[in-house]
Amino acid sequence: MTDFHAAKCRIERLLCSRGFPEAKLMDGKTYGLMPKDLFVQWSKPLKRQKLIKKTSGPKEFERFVAQVLIEEYNIPATFSNKIKDLPLGGDYDVLAEGIDGALLHFETKTGKKIKIPDIWNFMIREAYLAPDLSVFLYDVNFDLRENLLRVFSILYSLVNLIKNNRDKTEVIEKWFGELKKGKVKKTFSEVARSGNSGVYFLYWPLLVINGGGKLKKNIAMSLRYFYAFLKYRSPTELSMRKTRLPFYGEENWDVIKKLCPRGVERIIEKAAGY
Repeated sequence: MTDFHAAKCRIERLLCSRGFPEAKLMDGKTYGLMPKDLFVQWSKPLKRQKLIKKTSGPKEFERFVAQVLIEEYNIPATFSNKIKDLPLGGDYDVLAEGIDGALLHFETKTGKKIKIPDIWNFMIREAYLAPDLSVFLYDVNFDLRENLLRVFSILYSLVNLIKNNRDKTEVIEKWFGELKKGKVKKTFSEVARSGNSGVYFLYWPLLVINGGGKLKKNIAMSLRYFYAFLKYRSPTELSMRKTRLPFYGEENWDVIKKLCPRGVERIIEKAAGY
């Protein structure tokens, strides 16, 4: 794989085969690969933070991550993608094609703190796309804090709660009561338990990974973890992911807040220690 244009053609065909015929991926002719010297600069964490502030920021970071996949791992990848008729704008930062036509999705984030609605919106977009692997890449120079991972775990529980009990306000209120008391299970696990890898498994197929100086290493580890999953899981387990359905048509955070107790964001932050 040599450039974004070739990658775009591959991934558009992949999305079409999965029922997304009107995906508008970035223009591979307009956005070529970064020159080698610039790519090297973006590979350095401290320099990257300065470049994000000076350039078009998040979009250039998406471009860098896509180029890492192309140049380091020979994986077709595109960035700043939009898929028509999907919720919350249908925006997907980086899409890639893994082995055997696997659809890979990378969400890229920078900054000191991620807002809860942003995490929620990512989870809903991910659920609609139903990729084979979804990676939330948070580019910071410190290790991921457990409170962020607990927020993901809580929101995943909330997604399933509302999906199954949207019209049962008493069930939702009871769940939040249990959340305040610390009785809602918040699960996640580190993929490599030694050496503080910065790669965490939340639920299949979502991994949350740290960027910073470990960005390339952690991308590689997430790919290895995914390919190991493909190797050792049964066809039934693998097919379950592709049959997962969205729940309703109004999943944006402002609508969801109306179903939840007042001050829902503060309740979640407090429960997660965020």
